[in-house]
Amino acid sequence: MTIDEKKALDMMLGGMGCGQVVMSEFYEELGLDKDFALNIVQGFEGGSFAASDCGALEAGRVILSIKYGGRGDEDKVELVKRIFELNSKFKEAMSSFNCKELLGRDVMEEGAMAKLIEENKIQTTCARAMVSVIDILIEILDNDKANN
Repeated sequence: MTIDEKKALDMMLGGMGCGQVVMSEFYEELGLDKDFALNIVQGFEGGSFAASDCGALEAGRVILSIKYGGRGDEDKVELVKRIFELNSKFKEAMSSFNCKELLGRDVMEEGAMAKLIEENKIQTTCARAMVSVIDILIEILDNDKANN
């Protein structure tokens, strides 16, 4: 069962970064320790503190890498297919990968977070991005379970 936007937002406003909210839904399935898993993706919020790719999306890529990554060419092909699927569906849902483009502001600028909260961007855009990634990952993982 996936989380809704309100729960995702509550987790974020409670101190988790967007990537951590996404990882919190999958660390057990991946066989990871919770603290370790959340630490892996901690640096992704705010577009990796550089207004770059959305931290929720980056966490999704890490989750797929942990689940499907390997050393062989076949493993890499399977991982790349799933990352392409995640990227494509996220872009369809959100229109961009880029945190700055999604929020309309560089989150690293002084006072930006307060303005984004005031403008309701964190409450809407970030919550929607986190839930979108979670839903897409569930779809990818469920499809793989059904086909195996």
